[in-house]
Amino acid sequence: MSEPSTCGQGLAENAALPAALAQVTEAMASMLERHMIALDMTDAHAAAEHAVYGELVAAHRRIAEQLRAAADGMAAQRELPMGPHDMAAIMHPATMRAFQTLVEAKRHLATLLRDTAAEDDAMLEMMRGAARTGQVICDITVSVDGYSAGLDQTEERPFGDDGGDGTGDKLHAWMFDTPEENRAEVDQWAAAKAFIMGRNMFGPVRGEWDRPWNGWWGEDPPFHGPVFVLTHHARDPQPMDGGTTYHFVTDGIESALAQARAAAGDGDVVIAGGATTINQYLAAGLVDELRLHIVPLALGAGTRLFEGVPPRKLQQVKSRAATLVTHVTYRVLS
Repeated sequence: MSEPSTCGQGLAENAALPAALAQVTEAMASMLERHMIALDMTDAHAAAEHAVYGELVAAHRRIAEQLRAAADGMAAQRELPMGPHDMAAIMHPATMRAFQTLVEAKRHLATLLRDTAAEDDAMLEMMRGAARTGQVICDITVSVDGYSAGLDQTEERPFGDDGGDGTGDKLHAWMFDTPEENRAEVDQWAAAKAFIMGRNMFGPVRGEWDRPWNGWWGEDPPFHGPVFVLTHHARDPQPMDGGTTYHFVTDGIESALAQARAAAGDGDVVIAGGATTINQYLAAGLVDELRLHIVPLALGAGTRLFEGVPPRKLQQVKSRAATLVTHVTYRVLS
């Protein structure tokens, strides 16, 4: 004679799913809590993150408790007797109540998973962001009124009416006249693993590449890595001394950024300029950090940072005044 089975045994097996999900959710809450505790609360951005992590921890613990309750309710029916061919047992009110409990538990679980899907997606995006350590950084020198170059730019005067000789000598004096005082900012720029620039920054040639031109910086440019140049005219990659290779991108800013990120790996990508190119990336919402080197010089007109960029929320991360420049770093929040 066969041993009687139990309807509750099936319920208990079904209870394993919400129980396992409860364990995973609790583990995620603990991981978030450890990260929250490790935040540097002296940093304003970290303090804001702390509050967000606190809400996520509480939400995951609440979900884990609901999952455990669903699992307990299903497992509680374990001892209900039911012979495999006993119709009387199948129709017994206790059996029907057990199945009703199972159906309600499954519905509860489905609702719970549906309602928390958006939170889980947000958390997954946050974890992906944390896994990608490299940032997209715009780094540019501007006058106090926001111009990176003046009017009437030519090959002989690439910065136009820039308050000096047209070569950017006044705008970039902080780099060349006081290099030691600004070593940290120069080294930070040079630490990037890939660079992006517009064609106007690369050189004066317009239209087709009808004459040789390999940038303003000579045979050994200061980049020492891949540089992705935005252009409408295709050209083969141009290797240079010192590890620099110019790659010419004809299919837009997002393609250039994707290629630069792939080349940089976990390192930073610096969008070096000019202002028009940086404005495109800011407008598209593709920038993590903005580093401005503001010089005490007003140009009055020219190529201006933020021209055509919609409102953006920035958070000042740090600033430092030097003899010829003030360095300000912003995190781009939205």
